[in-house]
Amino acid sequence: MNRCFYTLLFFAWAITATAGDMAQNVFFKALVGSWKAEGKLVNKEGKDVLITEEWTGRMVSADAFAVEGTRVLNGEKSAFKWSYIHNAATDIYEANLTGEDGNVIRFEGSFSDVNLTLELKSITGAGMSSITLLDSFKNEAHSVLETKVNFTGEQGENNLSGTVTHTKVEVK
Repeated sequence: MNRCFYTLLFFAWAITATAGDMAQNVFFKALVGSWKAEGKLVNKEGKDVLITEEWTGRMVSADAFAVEGTRVLNGEKSAFKWSYIHNAATDIYEANLTGEDGNVIRFEGSFSDVNLTLELKSITGAGMSSITLLDSFKNEAHSVLETKVNFTGEQGENNLSGTVTHTKVEVK
């Protein structure tokens, strides 16, 4: 058998061996359930942009996670969906944010086992602007999640940034 066959066999094994990674990931397991969020972002003119959210996270399969919810941004309500997968071949987390209008923003990111953080980035516009999200838990119970948000423009200028705090809804 040739070298190419063994290489393909190894990659197939590697992908299979890490399948289900997300279902066992402490970060994503903690996101299962209902959440409420609120936060304040500041735009480039220095004006506050208030945000509230209600969403539910669930495991779709062993290697896929989904979030569905609604967001109120400066008084305007809209629905949103996130879909997350872990690409075992590249060890990159891929996420798609789908808005109510059907538009999709694609993010790539990395997960830190050490601090239980997920950093996602999307390159937007002509390729120089971006959206960066950094999610991290703020307590040992994993019931408070903080998202640091940063939108930059084509020249690297900060267009919108701030923090959104998500709190898990207690089921009674």
